[in-house]
Amino acid sequence: MTKHKNCILCGSGSFEKMKNYEKHHLVKCRSCKFIFCELIPTELELDFTPYPDLAQTLVVLCACVGIRLKATGLESLLIKETNRLLALSTELEKIGVHSAITSNSIAIEGQIQLSDTPAGISTYQDHRMAMAFSMVSLLRPIRFDNEKVVSKSFPSFFSELAELFVP
Repeated sequence: MTKHKNCILCGSGSFEKMKNYEKHHLVKCRSCKFIFCELIPTELELDFTPYPDLAQTLVVLCACVGIRLKATGLESLLIKETNRLLALSTELEKIGVHSAITSNSIAIEGQIQLSDTPAGISTYQDHRMAMAFSMVSLLRPIRFDNEKVVSKSFPSFFSELAELFVP
């Protein structure tokens, strides 16, 4: 486990401990008031057999914060809207995260490279790819080939996401 040095939302280095939540290591950013756990794992191994649809989001989240991850139990991702394992691996490489896939797993290492240049992310006509990679936009600009693909499950996803980060 390591400790965050900066707020994961605004980047400030000034936190206060949350009273009554010390054992959970929760802190509040003094600048933006965001509450988060100050401890982060450096690596995880997760079996997604009971919940494979969460894998894309958690893989991208780990890439955002630099957690080395081995995700298993993902054989069903090969037969969804696209081969989600191959799609994840391809798009993560575009933003500097190394990955290795098998027929039922993905392992990632590294952290998303920060840049002012937008990264072009392909959705593969898969709503979960668009929603999972949307969190990358908190770290660097991204450009999707088809944002409308989210209409399958959450048509207002991008407009609601934008509202969350309007000051």
